[in-house]
Amino acid sequence: MSKNSKRLMKRKHKSFRLPEELEHELDLYCGVHNIKSQSDLICEAIRYYIKPDIEDETLRLIGIKDMQVKLQKVIDAQQIIFNFLIFMYKNNLCYHPEIPESLKNEASMSAKSRFDTFFNSFQESLKNDVPFFERILHQYFSDE
Repeated sequence: MSKNSKRLMKRKHKSFRLPEELEHELDLYCGVHNIKSQSDLICEAIRYYIKPDIEDETLRLIGIKDMQVKLQKVIDAQQIIFNFLIFMYKNNLCYHPEIPESLKNEASMSAKSRFDTFFNSFQESLKNDVPFFERILHQYFSDE
């Protein structure tokens, strides 16, 4: 027997049935994560389940992917803060001239309502950045 035929004999094929909903979820997951086939995903999951500390290149890449996802969340949070500060700065300079000394008490009393109006406008401005808004929604409402 040749070496190739011995190697082929060692591989065993397993057959099992998946519920339709799981089959659909696997198809979606493989498509989103550029996984070639469901069997690749299932083998990787079994390998990780049996030996989670295995030094497999694909598992290290999964760890890197998790770090990328977390880093993207930090970047998104920073982007929100940056957008908020720029919007607040422009709003303050354009719509709120300096207050005369005699009116400072009355102006401070209305600060809460002005801030609420400003913050609502800021929230509306985020809705114009659709990809960013969808990413934020996906992070908080996804089961992944």
